[in-house]
Amino acid sequence: MNRRPLLAAGAAIIGVMLLASAWAWIQLPADSQVPIHFDASGQADGFASKGWGLLLTPLIGIALLSLLYFIPLAEPRSANLARSASAYNAVCIAVMSLLGVVQLLTVASALGWPINAASAIFALVGVLFMLIGLALPRVHSNFIFGIRTPWTLTSERSWAVTHLVGGWVFVIAGAILAVAAFTIPGSSIAWVLIAVITAVAVIPIVVSYLAWRTDPFRSHS
Repeated sequence: MNRRPLLAAGAAIIGVMLLASAWAWIQLPADSQVPIHFDASGQADGFASKGWGLLLTPLIGIALLSLLYFIPLAEPRSANLARSASAYNAVCIAVMSLLGVVQLLTVASALGWPINAASAIFALVGVLFMLIGLALPRVHSNFIFGIRTPWTLTSERSWAVTHLVGGWVFVIAGAILAVAAFTIPGSSIAWVLIAVITAVAVIPIVVSYLAWRTDPFRSHS
């Protein structure tokens, strides 16, 4: 499976994160407190020291990139995952990009720039959901990437139907969340996020079971 696009893009994103941290390090006093958590209204409610605050997210990025790069080596259905390489790389790069933007928002907040980090993050999560939805129909049956239920893993029909329907669910849910991020004020956005997560978690599971029931070639093992 070709993971070079993921490695190149991920390394570039981590590089930008580290450059942003280095630039902020020069600007901030040694005893600065860096915001690392925001409530639903966008107010910082969690802080860390200058070192941890500026380096925590890049370190998470390095660990995440390592996991995403090496975990395909453990895939039993490696041929199917190789056929899904473009979708896998696209989703992983999108996740890494979201982490990179979180780092930039952290730096901006630490420097006192007037931004609403919570709204930006909710909107970006919505965009991520939409990108995942567009990628799902191109994913072939495997154990590490996609909507994996007992029914999709034992029925090609269930896998195909679930990823087609699930793709639309992710796209619609992501669009709702992205719009709500800038139109619904305060903590109410949290309820939208809960509804979106519930939809993308429950609907594909139900669809996978119903599609499995109608597949005469399904496996019962």
